[in-house]
Amino acid sequence: MFYGDWYEVLGISDAGYFLGAELINKFDDKYSIEDVARLEFNVIEKEVLRFLRDN
Repeated sequence: MFYGDWYEVLGISDAGYFLGAELINKFDDKYSIEDVARLEFNVIEKEVLRFLRDN
């Protein structure tokens, strides 16, 4: 999978791949792949923002 390692996240450049991989691991712990495919955008947005805040 490719998460775009050139993106700047919270002022840190080239962190996209690492953060994306960690986020997907968190999703994998919480959701099935079928559940992830059905998640509403607002749920994904909340999960991503929570992940960024807590990590």
